[in-house]
Amino acid sequence: IRDKDFSTAWVEGSCDDGIGEWVIIPIKGNYQYLDYEDNILNKKLNVNLRINNGFCKNEKTFYNNRIKKAKITLYEVPLIAYEDFIGKQALEEPCIMYETEIILEDTMNQQNFSFNCSPKAQFLEGHLYLYVQLTILDVYPGEKYQDTCISEMSATAEIIEEETKKKSLFQKFRK
Repeated sequence: IRDKDFSTAWVEGSCDDGIGEWVIIPIKGNYQYLDYEDNILNKKLNVNLRINNGFCKNEKTFYNNRIKKAKITLYEVPLIAYEDFIGKQALEEPCIMYETEIILEDTMNQQNFSFNCSPKAQFLEGHLYLYVQLTILDVYPGEKYQDTCISEMSATAEIIEEETKKKSLFQKFRK
């Protein structure tokens, strides 16, 4: 689902349309240096989700099931790096930061969704790390197969700078 190759796809594993099946991926971005110790609950993030719906290898494979409606859940979790920097460990259970539903178009083209949200969890330590879960709620039926597919899915999150900081910085450089 994140290999940038339209000849491959994530396919739900049920024997029917896959309603209720889900996939979860990490969210990349500049937010990852934020520490819970620094009171990050007031930080605002813009999350961008990109999806190529269906099996986009060609026109024939595209007409397996495609997602029509999905629930999007953004999770936050505090991570800490091991001292040798070889791995990371979650310090607490993930917390839901944001939830919504989206409608996907019946097209092979990339679809973009944007969400503004803020961390919610009152974790005491660790770096903020985000994941996005897509849960299938409804599908466009396939012509031959019931397998519901997604060719590509990726997400990034960026910190939204406060307008007052932007204005003062702009005014400083303008002088």
